[in-house]
Amino acid sequence: MKAIDANNLLPGRMRMQVEIHNAFLSGYAHPSKKGYEALHGHNHPDRLGEFDHYGSEIALLYVITLAAAELDIFIRMCRRPPRLGLRGWDDIAAEMRDARLASAYFWFLAGEPQVLDRLDTVHTPPGERDPKWGRPRRDWRKLRRWEVQYYADPLDRLVRLHHGWSEMSTGLVYQSPFQRDDNRR
Repeated sequence: MKAIDANNLLPGRMRMQVEIHNAFLSGYAHPSKKGYEALHGHNHPDRLGEFDHYGSEIALLYVITLAAAELDIFIRMCRRPPRLGLRGWDDIAAEMRDARLASAYFWFLAGEPQVLDRLDTVHTPPGERDPKWGRPRRDWRKLRRWEVQYYADPLDRLVRLHHGWSEMSTGLVYQSPFQRDDNRR
């Protein structure tokens, strides 16, 4: 991160995203109990090597996001003098657009905050330890993109994106666009 800062490579909000994901991925690059438990849960040594939808999905989302970023850098390099002519680049660019659209809900380096992120922002505003009882003070639909809080745990958010909920105390309702019944919480 020091090199990124020294070269001013990332704007403020994107830098925060990279820090969060770097910290998250470090738990897997450097095997730890915390990383294992985040993926497999507590006290489940028998799940090692077992297929996990969320672990597979988040790995695929990272591959798509980072590969698209690398291809963007490559094409920018090819367009600088001396220019490098690439054949079939339009097909690759179309595939990149499709992949980015399909993974936009990940909201890392690209994409947009989702309804869940907006609901989280109005449910528990910054600095509040416990959410207030009753309707939130702000309407989640009126939040501007930069007002939405960025998530702290990528895997937890991914799991939460797959599970709708309804809360009596606030009246907030989240309907997951890709509901799954294997809630791992």
